Amino acid sequence: MLEEKKLAVWVLLDRLDVAFVENHELEANALRALVRAYADIRNLGHLSLKIFLREDIWKRITEQGLREASHIVRYVILD
Repeated sequence: MLEEKKLAVWVLLDRLDVAFVENHELEANALRALVRAYADIRNLGHLSLKIFLREDIWKRITEQGLREASHIVRYVILD
């Protein structure tokens, strides 16, 4: 439907650091699931998922290994 109408949708996710402030284990599980969803969604041409994460959070959720992190091929670190 989006393709037929030549539309693109971006879904932006930000402030994820405050969503799970009380529970780092829950935060890590939720963000790992989000990265997996990103990997699934990225093949949809007219739907883009944009995730904004602090670098320290990214390091925390990937320190034990995250196979799906290899699907993140483009990123920008904001100062």
